[in-house]
Amino acid sequence: MKLLLEGWRQYLEEIEGMTPIPGLDTPEGKQQSIDYFWLEHAANMEKAGKAKREHLEDWDGFQVVRFNLPEGEAFYFLMDNDIPKAYIAIEAYNDGIKIGNVRKAEDAGFYMSDLYKWLIDQAGALYSDATQTPEGKRIWTYLRHDPELNVEKVDALGGMSWAWKATRK
Repeated sequence: MKLLLEGWRQYLEEIEGMTPIPGLDTPEGKQQSIDYFWLEHAANMEKAGKAKREHLEDWDGFQVVRFNLPEGEAFYFLMDNDIPKAYIAIEAYNDGIKIGNVRKAEDAGFYMSDLYKWLIDQAGALYSDATQTPEGKRIWTYLRHDPELNVEKVDALGGMSWAWKATRK
């Protein structure tokens, strides 16, 4: 069976794609989604005692706020004064962290790939999810061509799929 799965994997050209997330096709929709994660999701988890807020040092002119959850999960927000401009959910994974949900406001003024590189510096290694939206695919395509990074395919989902792993050279 393992030999059959290994043979099948050679035909996979890329990580499984997802359709774009509904509602994120406009600048307003993206900002509303980030606002939801900040004002509702993270705030409610903090109120319920399931997340602890931590202010990290600034990155690229943004305040970085992390909500730490149990078992190595966290939410990062990049704040421009009191306005959240980006959101990333991560979880501890192997020797680094794995990216989950990602949102960035159209007017944020930075590349998400640069923020991913900052996360690599924080965690040592960054893993993609086993499925990607078109936006996620673009970020990882850029990272694969970045001369400062090593990006390699790694096993995911117990041999049923694969993901990307990025580290500094």
